[in-house]
Amino acid sequence: MRLNMRSTVTSLLNTTNSSLLLKFRTNPKHPAGWIAAARSEEDAGKIVKARELIRKGCEECPTNEDVWIEACRLVNPDEAKGVIARGVKAIPDSVQLWIQAARLEHGAANKSRVLRMGLEKIPDSVRLWKALVELAANEDDAKLLLQRAVECCPLHVELWLALARLEKYDAARKLLNKAREKLPKERAI
Repeated sequence: MRLNMRSTVTSLLNTTNSSLLLKFRTNPKHPAGWIAAARSEEDAGKIVKARELIRKGCEECPTNEDVWIEACRLVNPDEAKGVIARGVKAIPDSVQLWIQAARLEHGAANKSRVLRMGLEKIPDSVRLWKALVELAANEDDAKLLLQRAVECCPLHVELWLALARLEKYDAARKLLNKAREKLPKERAI
């Protein structure tokens, strides 16, 4: 019974992969097909072929973040930064790619530098601001970053509240009043 169930699941997966592979061959601009083909080769133990397929996928679908993330996952760790850099160049407004680029860096200073570069391209990205604030060395740095974040993302309550927690009582009150002006219907403030 167990073998039968396993073979059924395997056949379903093979059927799904087959349909995605067919889609990738008939429509080379379909990113999921490239990813499925690369994963299929990876599962078969053909990592070089998988890397080659996902590289072609990046060429065919340069504006799809998932293809770039998969390419970053499949390449050698030494090459991952180069792949994600090409992805960021192709899609400069992709928050997911900037986050991945920061993850690949070693050390808080380098991660912070990458996130700042991302914020130059996407200043209203709450995820990038939060990631940068998490890397802040001390409370003063975090406070400065949050002040800039609420300027760029004035409609995001979490940033206002985080900044208010870092302020002294009187400054926090003034800050929350300013937040109420920006977000008059927000109950959390």
